[in-house]
Amino acid sequence: MDYIQRAFDDARQGRGSQRPYCDGVIASTVDPTIAPEGMHIFSMFAQWVPESWHAEPHREEVEAFADRLIDGYAELAPNLKGAIVHRQVISPYDMEQEYGLLGGNIFHGELTLNQLFHMRPVAGYADYRTPLRGLYQCGSSTHPGGGVTGIPGRNAAREILRDRRRRKVA
Repeated sequence: MDYIQRAFDDARQGRGSQRPYCDGVIASTVDPTIAPEGMHIFSMFAQWVPESWHAEPHREEVEAFADRLIDGYAELAPNLKGAIVHRQVISPYDMEQEYGLLGGNIFHGELTLNQLFHMRPVAGYADYRTPLRGLYQCGSSTHPGGGVTGIPGRNAAREILRDRRRRKVA
């Protein structure tokens, strides 16, 4: 836990962590069709980088940060570095410029107290409804937040069904 806290604190203080926190997934172990035969795709999702990294490319810092991510995994898999054939580093700046994710935030907004629960996406709209009757919203920007859980979609569908039942009764 200390190393996770240090990684967060480094980002909060405006610097890339020397030992960044990262989630790694090798999806090609489940679906071998997404990579050439005998090879794999390793996706690393780093948490907590300096907020300023979404405003400008910071390419050298981002590449050095990615090197440190790989170094961390190489401690567990010593042959990792030599097995890398290609890498693509997508920074918060890239995510904002290429994908329109405000602030480079994959969760469509910070997961902070002022943007959670009844405040997600904004106060008054946490029930998946919009001001337009019959138009609903769901996704990372709605409660309970980002990630690929499907929960916002399930919750929105539940509200749609509830509203349809109410209309039939009325």
